[in-house]
Amino acid sequence: MAILKGNRASITAERFAQGYTWSEYLQVIQQNKERFAESYAETRVNPDDCAFFAQVPGRVGGKLRVVALAEDWCPDVYTNLPILIKIAECSPDIEVRIFPRDKNLDIMDAYLNRGQFRSIPTFVFLDSEFNELGVWIERPQAANELRERLMQELAQQSGLSEEEARAERSRRLREAYRTGLRQETIREIRQVLEAALAARAD
Repeated sequence: MAILKGNRASITAERFAQGYTWSEYLQVIQQNKERFAESYAETRVNPDDCAFFAQVPGRVGGKLRVVALAEDWCPDVYTNLPILIKIAECSPDIEVRIFPRDKNLDIMDAYLNRGQFRSIPTFVFLDSEFNELGVWIERPQAANELRERLMQELAQQSGLSEEEARAERSRRLREAYRTGLRQETIREIRQVLEAALAARAD
């Protein structure tokens, strides 16, 4: 049995195979199918980043595997999971399996955000022997900062209900992903893997 670094969770080849592929996941999701499709269609991985991701599997034993914890109702999932899928398309040796969070809490609770929160999506990167390489959680830092600014700005606008403010915040965040935040997700995932490769080289 292969154990993730630090014994945080146990992932075997058999358990990994139980996750959904992207095409399977699209068949079972119940909510936000159009949002998933929109994010996927709008995501572009530039040639330099794609070349980097394509060479990672060979440097970690031949395969890069990714456990993606997700739920289809979550805006961060339907925004960022398709970005991961586009990254995986840079190489046939990058395999993603998607696990519904609430049915896989043993994995989720090994990767709590700040040790407290079951944040999704959570992407766990594994080498060919299922050893942990790194983890990426929820959304890029730039999106966190924008989200906080929007919450403060919209709270100060009179006449907006809480529901209206939430809808406006979501609209502006979607627009921000269209105009640059998707690249921040790609950049941060690349940083996670660059750090893993550097640690292996030491």
